[in-house]
Amino acid sequence: MGKRLKAGLTLYIVRGTVVGSNFASMILLAFVLPLHIYGSVVLTWSVILLLSAIGGLGAGAYILREMSARVEGNKSVSGISFSTAISLTVIWPLIIILLIMIGVAAGLPIFKEIFEDFSIANFNYKISDLALICLISWLINIISHLANMMRVQGKIITPMVLRDSGPQLMLLIGAVVTLAIWPNNVTVTKILAIYATMATSIVILTSCSIFLRSRAISVLFAHRGETSNKFNLSFWGVSVTGTAWNNADIIIGGFLFSPEAIGIYQIIKRVANLASMPQIVANWAIVVSLSRSHAARDSNRIQNSLRQGAKLSFVPLLVLSICCSVIIPIVLSYIKGPMIVGDWVVFSLLLLGSILNVGFGGNFVAATQCGMEAEAFRSRIWGLIVLFMIIYVLSFTRLGISSLSIANFTMAFISNTSLWWLLKQKLNVDTSFMCLLHRKKGFYD
Repeated sequence: MGKRLKAGLTLYIVRGTVVGSNFASMILLAFVLPLHIYGSVVLTWSVILLLSAIGGLGAGAYILREMSARVEGNKSVSGISFSTAISLTVIWPLIIILLIMIGVAAGLPIFKEIFEDFSIANFNYKISDLALICLISWLINIISHLANMMRVQGKIITPMVLRDSGPQLMLLIGAVVTLAIWPNNVTVTKILAIYATMATSIVILTSCSIFLRSRAISVLFAHRGETSNKFNLSFWGVSVTGTAWNNADIIIGGFLFSPEAIGIYQIIKRVANLASMPQIVANWAIVVSLSRSHAARDSNRIQNSLRQGAKLSFVPLLVLSICCSVIIPIVLSYIKGPMIVGDWVVFSLLLLGSILNVGFGGNFVAATQCGMEAEAFRSRIWGLIVLFMIIYVLSFTRLGISSLSIANFTMAFISNTSLWWLLKQKLNVDTSFMCLLHRKKGFYD
């Protein structure tokens, strides 16, 4: 018990530092950049993350599952070959992202003409901007895969920092460097250019660090002549919809509201999302054990892993929810002045959404690691459909950015409860906090 407590505390300290750096990066951006530039950066960053997910094919979860099963020693699972891993993580993402860039570049004049009445037209994306967006999307995808390889090798802290903290910290550094070099002429393009330079350096250095250890990586890949589980495009769907889940409200809001309004919404969302940290910590701690338990067809281990994740996240969720409620008026007072009723409505709904995500925190990690990625994909699709419908209907009202928070909360509720029910029906495991109240046998027993 002492070792588990110490490990959990260490993980929270590290994860708290990671999430704190992400939070600080986005908030400090709001302090150092003009609000309209900040809104442009926020929208661009959301587009980059979505494009990275589209190009990434969702291969991260698939490769993590196969490598983890191979390390577990399951003879029926041979993992994936090195050539397959390279094609899924480097070659195909590059092809897909380039095709998207070509398509968007060709349609950019038509796009601006159609949406000239919307605020997004004010961002004035150029071909050079699109090229940088695509390059950064590809690099972020590679960084994520490199972190997963390190995670399977048994490392926890380094890959967590590399994958979760590095990208946004580089965004802040890019903005600060841009301000230092061009204090009176800060543009999104210059920030992206500096970011691309840093990301390229990190990819090269990390790749050298991992692949020079040939003995350590040899056990991760299938050998010639061995068969492997086929890649399922549902992983792609889960990845894309997962990223859309986190960024769709920002991207759609870019069509409806001013950059300043989107900037304010992002600040409120960032603070509310601090309460989601326990979910990320718990999932990161149990993801490998879930995939290995599934490979061993041991449902007791699956449920025990989910219960351990719930234990890791319950109390911190309560503490962070209170902290977020104290922090938000302080942060907004420096950015825009005292909070008004509408700001509190937006924050409350976004905080409730974060609480829902943590309360059902084992949903998506269990689904993707236990052969139910298709169900995870469908639940997120339904949530996104609900989000689009609500934002469309409420766009005819005068609710402003409150409509985004209403849609965000409803999406979280629909997606989480539907997938929780499907997991109970098919695997007979409980992915919610309610698993702390009972113990039952699972699907494989």
